[in-house]
Amino acid sequence: GHHEPIIKQDLLDDIKDGNFIVCLVPIMDTQSKEVVGAEAVVRYHHKDLGIMNPERYIRLLEETRLSCHLDLHVFEEVCRTLRRWETEDRPMVPISVNFAGSTLRQDHITEKMLEIVEKHHVSCEYLQVEVSESIGNMNQEMLAETSNKIRKANIRVILDRFGAKNSSFSILTIMEFDGLKLDQTLVDNIIGNGRNQVVAQSVIDICKRLEVSVSAAGVETQDQLNMLEEMGCDSVQGTLFNKPITIDTFEKRYM
Repeated sequence: GHHEPIIKQDLLDDIKDGNFIVCLVPIMDTQSKEVVGAEAVVRYHHKDLGIMNPERYIRLLEETRLSCHLDLHVFEEVCRTLRRWETEDRPMVPISVNFAGSTLRQDHITEKMLEIVEKHHVSCEYLQVEVSESIGNMNQEMLAETSNKIRKANIRVILDRFGAKNSSFSILTIMEFDGLKLDQTLVDNIIGNGRNQVVAQSVIDICKRLEVSVSAAGVETQDQLNMLEEMGCDSVQGTLFNKPITIDTFEKRYM
């Protein structure tokens, strides 16, 4: 209805005009509390509606099949940033970009990513793609296949939102990945919920044995951090450290 002033062309124009601002969420080493990476997220400034709630436009992007345009825009912005860090001789940290299920389902998505990588002459070792099976009807085999293609291109794959309500253990048996991120829902209840602790600890142990890194999203309290550190979780992100900040602020604060 007329309450949805955001339409397909609007979104495309806004992506092109830079109204989706790429921000970074710092990722901290659980032991040293040093910044060891960042996750790229977007803040959407709509000309009439101001800053938009991500839930709203992410759903819209999926529905209008535009996620791909935004995901590749963010990916390119990240490549540009990494390249600039390299040329400015800054200490490098990897940046991860979230790819929607509908983006990963696209033909030639890996080729498109590699074109962007080559265009910006960026070192792949600092690029990470976060994928999740809890979004969009991504079947596991397809996700595993796409993950393999991305990893062959020397870009690391992080299995995101593990433990969210639609993710399942069976993905661990068929998909190769470089890192796993515990979903916020597991982290939320990790203090004082025994079952939750058992599940989180088991996933961390599996990651150790598969020799992949494990991180936790949505860490808000010191108690949660201490518990995750005890459990052997490698890295953490969340409001305990920082909310998403502009690339500029990230550089000033952490580099």
